[in-house]
Amino acid sequence: MKLNLIQVRAFAVAAVAAVAVMTVAVAPARAEEAAGFQEVFSLIRSNLVGVSEAELDRAALQGLLQQLQGRVVLLTNGTAGGGAKVPESFLGRTNVLEDAFGYVRVDRVEKGLAGQLAAAHEKLSAGKKLKGLIVDLRFAGGLDYLAAVAAAEKFLAGDKPLLQIEGKVLRSTATNVVIAGPLVVLVNRETTAAAETLAAILRKANAAMIIGGATPGQAGVFMEYPLKNGQRLRLASGMVRLGDGTALTGAGLKPDVSVEVKSDDERAYLADPFTDLNPAAPPKPGATTAARRRMNEAELVRRQREGQNTEEDEFVGAAGDKHRQIMRDPALARAVDILKGIVLLKAARAN
Repeated sequence: MKLNLIQVRAFAVAAVAAVAVMTVAVAPARAEEAAGFQEVFSLIRSNLVGVSEAELDRAALQGLLQQLQGRVVLLTNGTAGGGAKVPESFLGRTNVLEDAFGYVRVDRVEKGLAGQLAAAHEKLSAGKKLKGLIVDLRFAGGLDYLAAVAAAEKFLAGDKPLLQIEGKVLRSTATNVVIAGPLVVLVNRETTAAAETLAAILRKANAAMIIGGATPGQAGVFMEYPLKNGQRLRLASGMVRLGDGTALTGAGLKPDVSVEVKSDDERAYLADPFTDLNPAAPPKPGATTAARRRMNEAELVRRQREGQNTEEDEFVGAAGDKHRQIMRDPALARAVDILKGIVLLKAARAN
């Protein structure tokens, strides 16, 4: 029986909620009205000792750039997007997890990404049909919204509006789905512009489940203005909206399953999803260590059919194969677990 993506998303979110610890946030007291910039800057300029006009200007500029990060960018001649050489590949690591699920990391959404995604999926599924795919957009950016639409079309089919930019509607024209099967997309607070747009398009079309941290809402049409010193100022001057008119500029994307991880930790997990950032104390002399093994999809289905325990209660030695060790990356581990759940649900409904 074929599963609807809405049903799959509801199932996965319910499964996650069943094991989540609920926390209640106490609303903070109403903050005082913020002081005006001109008033504060004038008082600092008139009364602060030991600071020059040039230092004040630099501090004010850095503050503006930091607070408006993503919507205002100061470019130098060496900044990417200002004549820098474009890399040939926009993909990072690709591999198969649990012998069943493809994993593709996207570094940047640019023209040509759609073809690279299709080629990577074909290579990963060579000789063995994948049960699902994970597209990792954490720390990904890019300003090519046409490329985001083209990449989304690899997972969609039919004529439908996908994006609105400066009054122009970008529609899907694909006649068939090139990359089929359950899809999970990973995002975080540094998934920006065209990358967060790609994730939003796929979620809106019910083609993917989104896992990770909320994106910053930095999708926008940018204009560049030359400065007297040779630098350029890039400003978000236009809105980006989904096909139904939902604004992405400033709003960002809220994941279906929220997994918040510190930025530095998440970068470490991208380099090695099995790395232990909080290792336990070394074992006592003579003691043996073991790593808990994650069962693959075939084992889960077999155990369910035979009425056996489906908990991951088997262990392998610490020197075991890499794919048999604990997946430490929280977002990626959650994605794998959800895809496993989808496989189990399909098997149960097929019986």
